[in-house]
Amino acid sequence: MKRGRCLGVALLGAYISVSAPAAGQSLDVDPARYRATPATATIGVRVYAESRPKVPETPLTQTTVLLYPRSPALLARFADVKVGARDSLAKYRGAVDELRRAQDALGKALGDAGGEDLVRRVNVSVSGTATFETIPAGDWVLVAWHSEFIDTPAAKTNRRERRMYTLGQPLEGYRAVRIWLRELVVKPGAQDTIELTDRNVWFSGVDEVVRTDTGR
Repeated sequence: MKRGRCLGVALLGAYISVSAPAAGQSLDVDPARYRATPATATIGVRVYAESRPKVPETPLTQTTVLLYPRSPALLARFADVKVGARDSLAKYRGAVDELRRAQDALGKALGDAGGEDLVRRVNVSVSGTATFETIPAGDWVLVAWHSEFIDTPAAKTNRRERRMYTLGQPLEGYRAVRIWLRELVVKPGAQDTIELTDRNVWFSGVDEVVRTDTGR
């Protein structure tokens, strides 16, 4: 993290895992507490692939960055999915969807509680940067998603290979997905930039794209 004019955003690289709440449990975020705090902070984000010998630093465009009020339930669910993805190929293939559903559920719960304005979303520019302005001081969670389509040439496969595909169907390709997760403690008047790189990705997964034209 770079120092801004006011060093007011603390990154928490790890958190204490908590048990995920039972289905239907009430929202574990209080929108009123965030609204009662002056919204004076500015958070910049820079997303890029670090330079390597003979390869310059490259902005990671096609990245979407979201900011949520800190939800222990969301953090616990993310942790569970990440750990579970190591258990089997099926869980690894489904991890990206599970993570997406978890954050969408938080967004919906905030909306139902009248806190939809507390969910901030922005796509990075061609330079790989994004800015969140007028953020209330408090605890936040930043989630960033980068997706890149990888083409899979059509080919005949044997039975064992077909089991690798979702629904047993051949793939048109897949999206290589990078996800960054950061807990932020935002201080009043903070003006800081969060650095997200290809070397500090929180989770790497895949979104499979099944072929719709089987040639039949």
